[in-house]
Amino acid sequence: MSIEEIKKALKRFQKNKTPDDNGFTVEFYEMCIDVIGNNPLDSYNEAFQEDKLSISQRRGIIFLIPKSDENFSFLVKTTYTTNWRAIPLLNVDYKILGRVIAMRIEPASYLV
Repeated sequence: MSIEEIKKALKRFQKNKTPDDNGFTVEFYEMCIDVIGNNPLDSYNEAFQEDKLSISQRRGIIFLIPKSDENFSFLVKTTYTTNWRAIPLLNVDYKILGRVIAMRIEPASYLV
């Protein structure tokens, strides 16, 4: 993996999204990648060698929010699990790594 791959991956993300559990956003990584670039790069390369991401890179938070439905009262809506929507917040490190891998296999998808 290289810094250039990370930069390309960062450009493909939507902006102004919710930060992950450590508070870092895609915009933070874009702004600081030239300064901190070797840290995530070393972390990703180590993950490839060890065949495992670090605990913080694997961590995610799931928020449950009630689905909006005007026909039911709030108490009825929140009583059943089917009336909740799960919103996962995954670590930006994890998302960057996934995007880089997707970009690597993207050319092969045209061969199928």
